Amino acid sequence: MVVSFFDQFNIIVVLGVSNFSIMLVFIIMMFLIFFEGMGRGLIYCKRVTGFRWLLASVRGMVIDSFGGSGERYYPFIVSLFVFLLIINIWGLCPYIFTPTAHVGLTVGFSFTIIVAVTIRGALKFGWGFLSMFMPMGAPMGLSLGLVIIESVSYLIRILSLGVRLAANITAGHLLLAIISGFVWEMVINEWLFLGLGCSLILILVVVLEVGVALIQVYVFCLLTIIYFKDAYELH
Repeated sequence: MVVSFFDQFNIIVVLGVSNFSIMLVFIIMMFLIFFEGMGRGLIYCKRVTGFRWLLASVRGMVIDSFGGSGERYYPFIVSLFVFLLIINIWGLCPYIFTPTAHVGLTVGFSFTIIVAVTIRGALKFGWGFLSMFMPMGAPMGLSLGLVIIESVSYLIRILSLGVRLAANITAGHLLLAIISGFVWEMVINEWLFLGLGCSLILILVVVLEVGVALIQVYVFCLLTIIYFKDAYELH
């Protein structure tokens, strides 16, 4: 039987429950345990060894963008960061389904974020929020074209934010699967020297993918902050 490298992304339903749902429930449980229960609040996460640096980095990212008023967005951003990071890191383990490799989930996140940004801007500025679709100082003769371009650019954020995360995670998993297949073929054919070389490459790729998982979550949250800042300051 020929196994496709894309089989790892298939959603399998057993007894009415899919591997996608099981993984999400598992991640949510880890998320709640990680924060020591939602009732205690994020402040208690500072007790977790090695997590203070992460909290400080995320807080610094929010404060640098919003200033002191950014504290209101910090719980949401740090929760989003940790949730996506747990999914990405666990997804690197063998036989673990990775929900962020599916565009449906990541675009769902990005769609919700853009809707929240739009509602935030509308509540703060009212109809004045629409002025962000018309660049300041632009000639009136180009207004219609600029409004269309800015509107499309605003809506395309939904796809760009979500597809970027899913595409990078998918590419990394495919690379790991391909190299793992090479290693297995060389082992069963007793090409031990080549198998050892590919195994070393595989280890380096795993380390690289851990970095990619972290960087992609960072980029996702950074863009989220930028979008909220645009609505907050009406850029």
